[in-house]
Amino acid sequence: MVLRIKKHLEKKAQGELVQAQVVRMKESEVLGRLEQTREQALDAAGQAVRTQAGDLQTESAYLFTVAREVSRQKVRVADLTGQEEAKRKELVEKSKAKKIVETLEQKKALEELKEMEKKHQGMIDMLAQRIRTDV
Repeated sequence: MVLRIKKHLEKKAQGELVQAQVVRMKESEVLGRLEQTREQALDAAGQAVRTQAGDLQTESAYLFTVAREVSRQKVRVADLTGQEEAKRKELVEKSKAKKIVETLEQKKALEELKEMEKKHQGMIDMLAQRIRTDV
């Protein structure tokens, strides 16, 4: 019963880890796209010749907005990476707990088997002794 619960908890932790990995990967992809957008905007700003102040202000505001989004996304990815690590540690702990229970159950089964073999050997010895005394 305990082993079944431990297996269930381990499986649940595995699912949560996979889910955390998927979310982090998606957010990392978003970060990559944002950084690419920022680089393209910087390249375009460096190549274009602007004569009007309004164009410069608009471009500057856009670059600032993209840079801010990149920063926010970096923080989000870092948080998700931390959550993923926590899930990984949780999974390791649950796997260890399950392994301990499995080992204990195996030891108990082995002890019961040895005890049963002892009883059977004792019965065989007793029967052999009776046969000797009857002869």
